[in-house]
Amino acid sequence: MLDDTSMPGDMPTPGDMRPANPPLLSAKNLSIGYKRSEPVVRNICIDLTARTQRRTVIGFVGPNGAGKTTLLKTCLGLLPPLDGELRLLGVDTRTAAFAQTRKKLAYIPQNRPEGNSGQLRISVREAVSFGRLGKLGLTGRFGRLDREVVEAAIAYCGLEDLADKAVQDLSGGQFQRVSIARAMAAEPALYLFDEPGSYLDEEGQEAMRTLIHSIAKSGVPLILVTHDRRLVKLCDAVIVFRKGTAQLLDTSAFLAETRGHEI
Repeated sequence: MLDDTSMPGDMPTPGDMRPANPPLLSAKNLSIGYKRSEPVVRNICIDLTARTQRRTVIGFVGPNGAGKTTLLKTCLGLLPPLDGELRLLGVDTRTAAFAQTRKKLAYIPQNRPEGNSGQLRISVREAVSFGRLGKLGLTGRFGRLDREVVEAAIAYCGLEDLADKAVQDLSGGQFQRVSIARAMAAEPALYLFDEPGSYLDEEGQEAMRTLIHSIAKSGVPLILVTHDRRLVKLCDAVIVFRKGTAQLLDTSAFLAETRGHEI
């Protein structure tokens, strides 16, 4: 069962890893896109560090193709800024120091990988354990704490009854919960979700919203790329992408502005 009030058992919370009130995201004259192409979004100027400290859930919203996922990939260091500066958790994404910051990020993509039939079959427990690899010491061996964290992540995501099942045999919603459990096992400083639940049925989407709500209440920062109004309501602020621009808005203002329309 999911518990949206606390992390399970004695699992260390990712918040214990973070410095007090780190700057979540800031951009100065930032242009993003792909090399040798026109920028998708230009001159982004956003400073979440000057905002109230409770803003730890940020939504990226706007029409398809407006640049939401492009900015997410730039935050992950998968795309370099075309111009300007982007800082995530206080670190410039263009610097060598960002390599260490990347290890603290948990990225949960929207798509379930295809073509699993030819891949090595592994259990849910093994898949979640992969998230722990970056925490192992020089011996590379799992210790008691590592096993406890893996089991706690499995329980937190409601996967106990599936722990020994092959991930290739899971439904889309179950597979996404495994992705989140694997991310939890890494004890990240920041989660980045790209369209969570977008390919799930209504029951799966509701389960995903419940799980994300639970993570949000734990105090670990989240960035959500989403069109789901119910997920937007969890956000402390949203970055709105429109016509080659991106603007930071209060969630209530954005929801009022878009009432009756798709987002």
